[in-house]
Amino acid sequence: MKFGLQDLVLIGAMCLPSALSHAQLFKSDSSMIQSPNISSINFEEGDYFYLDSTKMAEIKNKEYPYFRNRPTKDGITAYVFEQWESVIYDFQKFFNVQIYSLDFEVASLSQEDRKIDRKGNVVIATNIPKSDLGDELGAYHLGVDYVTISNEEKYLGYSLKTAKKTVLRDILSTNKFVRAVILHEIAHDYVQQTGAELRMEGYAVNPAFFNRSFSTPQSIFLEEGIAEYCPTVMEELIQGKMEIPKSPEDMFDKKQRLNFYYNYSVHFVQDFLKEKGLRDGIRILLSNPPPTNSEILNPKKYFDRLNSLRKE
Repeated sequence: MKFGLQDLVLIGAMCLPSALSHAQLFKSDSSMIQSPNISSINFEEGDYFYLDSTKMAEIKNKEYPYFRNRPTKDGITAYVFEQWESVIYDFQKFFNVQIYSLDFEVASLSQEDRKIDRKGNVVIATNIPKSDLGDELGAYHLGVDYVTISNEEKYLGYSLKTAKKTVLRDILSTNKFVRAVILHEIAHDYVQQTGAELRMEGYAVNPAFFNRSFSTPQSIFLEEGIAEYCPTVMEELIQGKMEIPKSPEDMFDKKQRLNFYYNYSVHFVQDFLKEKGLRDGIRILLSNPPPTNSEILNPKKYFDRLNSLRKE
């Protein structure tokens, strides 16, 4: 299958001062248990990615096309192209953080359409890892600081807050909004950015969090929980029905994977992140080994371990 530029739209790069390069970072000793110094930060208005308030209001109020009550391919592409700056701005403002460098592109992410690169050229399929979590609507590409947002017509709406009333009844069964997917992928980038900052400060970060060769189901579970927590707490996503696993078999049952990685994971991290804040919470999580299966089944056990390490 051939792909041209009409199938893949490079949205652009946002580069702020002090951009970090993941490729230039040194490898930390993952055996070390770290408790990084946590200090609150407060950015001034000018420190955020700048977007004119009048322009932002016009963009946020813009309507995009629907067909049969679903966002169209062209509408999704236009939405990402026109809204990505405001979404990043909202993310930074809400969590009081900065995103240093991030590219966006729009493309099909169907399993059969994965042989594409960011310029629309055919590449080997392994360049875009195949997911066993089902059809993806977004993908964060580790190490190169860019995300792909799917323009397939699978979304309920462009944003939960602007969703048509005719689709709100479907939210409990499926929760697909373009803005929520963008926020989810920005959160993945922020996790990796935070890990880079920690390593540059001399703290060890478990390689499971920044090297896909060392990823484990437990580290993926934790990062997906963080990424899904962000649009949830920003009220751009409503969590569906959540089932608490009772055993490792429940955790890794193929039928329960979506629930495990995208619903239960949010339940697992949300209280901790609300208490610590996104930046400080992620710094603590990345500076310690991922939870064990036993700790995933008993969140208190995991967070008690983190608290005991910080007191030492």
